Amino acid sequence: MFKQLKYTFVYSIVVILLVLILISSGCGNNMLDVDVSDIDVDLTFRRFEMDLFQLDLDNMEAEVSRLNSEYGLFFDLFTRRIVSIGGADNPLLAVSLKGFITDPQISEVYRETQILYPDLSQLENSMVDAFKYYRHYFPSKAIPEVVTFVSGFNYAIVTTDSTVGIGLESYLGKDSKYYSMLGYPRYKVLNMNESAIVPDCMRMIASSDYELDDTQKDLLSQMIHEGRILYFTEAMLPNLEDSLVIGFTAAQIQWCWANEKNMWTFYLDRDILYSTEHTENIKYIGEGPFTSGFSNESPARTGQWVGWQVVRSFMNNNKVSLKELMEEKDLQSILTKSNYKPRK
Repeated sequence: MFKQLKYTFVYSIVVILLVLILISSGCGNNMLDVDVSDIDVDLTFRRFEMDLFQLDLDNMEAEVSRLNSEYGLFFDLFTRRIVSIGGADNPLLAVSLKGFITDPQISEVYRETQILYPDLSQLENSMVDAFKYYRHYFPSKAIPEVVTFVSGFNYAIVTTDSTVGIGLESYLGKDSKYYSMLGYPRYKVLNMNESAIVPDCMRMIASSDYELDDTQKDLLSQMIHEGRILYFTEAMLPNLEDSLVIGFTAAQIQWCWANEKNMWTFYLDRDILYSTEHTENIKYIGEGPFTSGFSNESPARTGQWVGWQVVRSFMNNNKVSLKELMEEKDLQSILTKSNYKPRK
């Protein structure tokens, strides 16, 4: 009896150790789960779409002037770039804006966003949490205000130095009739839901703040760059599942882990890591139903996922801050110093 109890105890210890190893081996990155409870973030969160679609249509000139005054640079961004009807210097801006908000299809989409997102307190809380990590890693950077909008499916996320804009109609859920009407492919709409908003915002902030140099056209540099964008996103959302950080399904993440070594061998055997051919590189880092050259069960953008694992290995094996990672110009040195070893 005592012998059986001893074996049971040893077995339990082994199971616990295996679980701990799995947790620390790549499926999570606990070093990023830092304490930010003492960090205060004053986040301004505004619903531009509600203010826009509730304008007094009989007094548009004054209403447009008021909205321009209230939203400033974002109003100009919205009218000039997002819906492309010109800025405040356009004498027909009020007429064009009235035409936009009274368009039957645009109005219907707006009403749909209000049904799905009548209250954004949960989203606001999630954004505040993410920006606490942002302030922890980048204390000198300003916290942008968050503005929601409806643009007729022109943009999902837009960023400036002072604003993050969220196009709510891009997050209506994979079964939204509008996406099928617009002919969006299935792989695209899988991520067009509320759970994708915050990681999309964080990825866009990183992409805007840290752009890839135009001279770095080789596949490896692009993989590492996209990998550190994902690592940045993970750092802002350290308790988020990998699938939501990168926008894969759980099955696609499992496929990547099961085929990590095969993918790395594929790149090495074909000597394509230093390819500067856009048509070749886009196969591995671009959108699509799957990655060309791999099975149909693979997700697209597997090159980004592999780059992410290289960056994770680099950060685990080097005393480098997130800021230093994002500012590193020699992206190929990240692979050299990473001691990256794909799983068998």
